[in-house]
Amino acid sequence: MHQCLEIYDIRECICQHLAYTNSLDALTKLARTCSAFLDPALNALWHTIPSLEPLVRCLPDDAWAVRQSLWRNPVLTLNRQTTHQDWERCKFYAHRIRHYGAEDDDIITLDQMKGATQTDKTFYLAFKPPSDLDYDENHPTTAPNPSPLLSLPNLQSCRLIPHTHDPIPHYSPFLAPTLRSLDLRLPSPLWVGDTTIIGLLRSLPVACPLLQKLCLYGVKIGLVTFPGPCSGQGAHDEREVDELLVNALRGLRHLESIQCPYIWFPAEAVKHFARHMKLRSLSMKNTAENVIDVLKNDVQEGRRRDVYFEYLEDLGVDCSPRGGLLEVIELLGYVANAARLRVLEVARTGGIPTETEIRGFIQSLADLTVQTTTINGARVNSSLRSLQIHQGDETGFLTPDELPTPIPKYTTTLSTLSPLLDFINLAELSIMVETRFSLDDDDARQMARAWPKLKQLELGYCGGGWGREGKTFTLEGLRAFARYCPGLEELGVSVTITSSQLAPTIPDVERDVDLRRTGAVGGSSSRGDETGACCHKLRYLDLGDSVYFGEPERVAQCLLDIFPSLSRVYGPSMAMSPEWEKKWMRVSKLVHEMQALLEYSRTVVI
Repeated sequence: MHQCLEIYDIRECICQHLAYTNSLDALTKLARTCSAFLDPALNALWHTIPSLEPLVRCLPDDAWAVRQSLWRNPVLTLNRQTTHQDWERCKFYAHRIRHYGAEDDDIITLDQMKGATQTDKTFYLAFKPPSDLDYDENHPTTAPNPSPLLSLPNLQSCRLIPHTHDPIPHYSPFLAPTLRSLDLRLPSPLWVGDTTIIGLLRSLPVACPLLQKLCLYGVKIGLVTFPGPCSGQGAHDEREVDELLVNALRGLRHLESIQCPYIWFPAEAVKHFARHMKLRSLSMKNTAENVIDVLKNDVQEGRRRDVYFEYLEDLGVDCSPRGGLLEVIELLGYVANAARLRVLEVARTGGIPTETEIRGFIQSLADLTVQTTTINGARVNSSLRSLQIHQGDETGFLTPDELPTPIPKYTTTLSTLSPLLDFINLAELSIMVETRFSLDDDDARQMARAWPKLKQLELGYCGGGWGREGKTFTLEGLRAFARYCPGLEELGVSVTITSSQLAPTIPDVERDVDLRRTGAVGGSSSRGDETGACCHKLRYLDLGDSVYFGEPERVAQCLLDIFPSLSRVYGPSMAMSPEWEKKWMRVSKLVHEMQALLEYSRTVVI
């Protein structure tokens, strides 16, 4: 073996590169044929696992089985009570695991996870330590053991989506002392008295003292949903959970990120966030109005005005229909780091925001955060990367007095959005509200030139805009975004494509010959390259209620000229317009077929 390979760090880098390039066969061969590569190869192979299935399959064959079901996917289940000896092989690999669960939704999608073999709760019960609060001494697989049968002692991040046949009965195997990031998808509906959640809150500060990022998500209900008068046992349970939640947060001294968009935190927790924690990212169910009231009461209690949210860079918050979007501006007045916010996500609950509300919010946000530069005296905001305003439907939780008054739909123009043109580093802008957007190609050029780092732009509900009464982009508007925003990945706007804008279609045979001759890559046509209006990163285009006039083949070709990597085009839903849904589905199918032809042509050229 070469002397360089005697250095462990070099062998580790080789194995990490093989894992990064998904060369798993090479890693397994290294582990089996060279003792020097055994540990680094196994560490790379087991660095990340999406579920318990790889560990389960290391058990003796008679300990587990695949239970078939007529209506559900196959499920892995235990056949018998396990012993420490049964789990020895699993422990040999378990200490190598650093990340549990899918790191990215794009890597392991929900559909893929549904197709994988699930594990049921018998495995979690088998290696549950007897000190758990929900310990059941009558369960045959939970007989007291001196130590857990399985743990992940070196786990650094855990993204736990319960793809089990039954809800996960406890989380103790994943609460390692080395854990830095914990992302849980809680079952729904979630009852306040759930012993599993109570056990988690009680053990978290001790089990994971170095935790930096905590994400708790649910489908509908959080630990504490909305404040209000309670009585009886329900009130006692909620107060108990409130106290446990506050104590858990106080014990996690290294927390920098809290993502709990479905949890309404008690007042003491909000005060702790604002005054004592060095949070850089915060998302919660509390409305901006509620947080403001908590901070005002904190001042009125005789304390001096502390610096609130001194390190905050990423804020996600709701706003009620009572105060609207301007509640968020008032809240930002309490945030010491408001001028340096990088991400701001606002969920406007209980109806459509008014035109005055949106205009006032955008202008006030610019007034609060735009600063004069020392270089050329220009007024810009160089910090904000992402701004999202989403309209949510929470009217079911509102009292009759709080229900919003219906407002007529209105048209939003560039004059409303113009203060955002000073946000020079804006990468994501999503305004998902039920209004009409009236923007033309000149507006597109202004926006594209102002936001050269733009990656995502969505204007309108579901990315499509509402109504075609006002002005819309044309193909020239799309070319402007492609020309000035080379990093654009997602685009959701309304367009109108006329026959005069469409270039003549090139017959498939001629296009194939042309690709062979020019050796084009990435699917870009010569026409797109000549104009400089090509964006190779955009793959999904949401055109909502857009319309086109002309042959769908020519529309598909023109879109590919602008976005050579385009793979899917979305139109309106069946509920909005069955006719145009079918027409845009035709364009999307043609785009896919043209991409396949281009891929074949590149293969033949190579």
